[in-house]
Amino acid sequence: MLPPGVSYAAISGESNQWQVPPNLHTLVKAFDQEPDNFCTVAEGHCITPTTMHPVTAALSEILYGDGTPLYPVRAEESYVYLALYYPSGANQTFSLGSLRISMLVSNKEMYMNWLTGKQTSEPTQETSTPTPTSAPVASPAADQAIIIAAGGAQENNTLFPYSNDFTQRMYRLLKMRGYTDEMIIYINPHAPDIEPLDTHLENDKHDFKLFDPESEINQAFAQAASHLQTGQQFILYVHGHARAGYLDITPTYALSVQSLRALLDTLPTGVEQIIILDTAFAGSFIQTLAAPGRTVLSGTDTVNTAWNTQYISFSDILIRSLRQGQTLLQAFTATRLQLSKLSTPLMLQNPWLDDNGDGVFNDEDGNRSANLCLGYCDIAPSLIPEILQTQAVQDISDNSALLWASLDFMPETIRQVRAVLHSPEANMPDYQGLDSVFENITVALSYNVNELRYEAIYEHFCVPGTWEVFYQAQGIDGAWSDIIASRVRQTQTSVSALCQNNASVTILMNQTQYQVGDDFRLDVRVDGQQNVVPYIALILPDGNFLTYRYNGGFSIPNAMLPYRDTLTLNGARSYPLLSFNLPAGLSSGTYEICGVLMKPQTENPLKMEDWLSFSCTGFEL
Repeated sequence: MLPPGVSYAAISGESNQWQVPPNLHTLVKAFDQEPDNFCTVAEGHCITPTTMHPVTAALSEILYGDGTPLYPVRAEESYVYLALYYPSGANQTFSLGSLRISMLVSNKEMYMNWLTGKQTSEPTQETSTPTPTSAPVASPAADQAIIIAAGGAQENNTLFPYSNDFTQRMYRLLKMRGYTDEMIIYINPHAPDIEPLDTHLENDKHDFKLFDPESEINQAFAQAASHLQTGQQFILYVHGHARAGYLDITPTYALSVQSLRALLDTLPTGVEQIIILDTAFAGSFIQTLAAPGRTVLSGTDTVNTAWNTQYISFSDILIRSLRQGQTLLQAFTATRLQLSKLSTPLMLQNPWLDDNGDGVFNDEDGNRSANLCLGYCDIAPSLIPEILQTQAVQDISDNSALLWASLDFMPETIRQVRAVLHSPEANMPDYQGLDSVFENITVALSYNVNELRYEAIYEHFCVPGTWEVFYQAQGIDGAWSDIIASRVRQTQTSVSALCQNNASVTILMNQTQYQVGDDFRLDVRVDGQQNVVPYIALILPDGNFLTYRYNGGFSIPNAMLPYRDTLTLNGARSYPLLSFNLPAGLSSGTYEICGVLMKPQTENPLKMEDWLSFSCTGFEL
């Protein structure tokens, strides 16, 4: 049965054996739209699919007609029947492992009216009610949520694109689970793009921009507290930078766990509080935040410094599970299980949960969160894309390889499909706060109507070794699929021209002569498609040099410190390094600023054979 408000339906499934002997079919579809005239297997159309694509295609044809480019919203209940038939003589080992029927709710109001029984064909009895003459009644209280992107939007914060993405994903999840815009307080330097998802920022949903972070966060909690009452739900979601005991909201303001506890304690008693922290050291907050009626989820434990968000993310898995209608415990358990399976040097995360208020994650937790949902539990799960198949593991000897993925959704319902690449040279360094580097190589896949799949040719497999490939698809409503991993093995060093001098650096200055008080600006422009270690050095008039470290300033004379421990080049990008008025007291003479890109794991930075690119610019003071 397809309820009102639905515009698209898809069928997906898994089995141990689709193929059967000739002329025998283990899967038979029998569609009928009349409940009292169910078509029999003999009247059905037999198919032997290797995937569920043909079944979804047949379903779409019945619902919408052959070749319908857009799917209309169904205004009333309708019925479609699918029969799975096991004929005599079929492969006796056949079994259907799972079957999923997904529906896209395009008209939420129509669906909710149907779900809550507001639509009825019974006539209502009209009654006469006197017009009240007293003062207007205050608007009823409502559930509240605060969403925070922590760390700041400065260009050198390479984590911000991920924080910006996941905070918007959480906003869309809450909207899908019954929250309204008025119930969500969004704190982020950038405005969100919620619905429709069309790259247009929605300033009306942008509550605080973190110009004055301490004051704005206090205002947000005061606003939430004023709208809450006993029995309602409060959600706090934070994604971004943190230290043990502190959320680094901006480069100049950190929210301590004690201050956060004090803010949470201002909420009315009896409010169900759900705190989700996806930051490094997030587990260090649990003991201080623990309280009866408060459930705390952390993306990692108290000491783990390998927190990651580039490839496989706590928030990515958790939000997707919650979109599927799971309870908080179900979603947490699924997320923890998937992360544990990925316990490799690439991903070492240990999420925690405390829902009994003792500040400890153990077997006694779970009873409360087993009955908790974000928003309303009786809302239908979200339609989430599913990647059916990807390019298998492949060995290559040149610089290019075909990347592709096939989906269970029609192209009209897919916003984007991507492949994220992890080079053999790339490492996963310990989390280093604002100095951490969160960058990757992302390849957009385009739909090939002839092959019925999304694909792209990537031409920069220059580094020998095993490249990890992570495929993921996003629906038009913002929902992301599970990540499917594959590999490309580069068996030798590519001699392609595209792999020669595959990294470049250019020093950019605003002038070549300076006096005391002048505006001194230094930018660095990099380009390429690989992992490098960048160095920035200031050569003084006397021949000594100082290296410059991100968030660390200039070194002592002649110390070789990299600007960053690693940097993933993914095309051209400029980094603003310095901007200040030159003070008095500096030595006059000729200075030189040099930028060098080196190969990862370079033991001797002064060995020019390991330099991939360098650039120097002189100036007079």
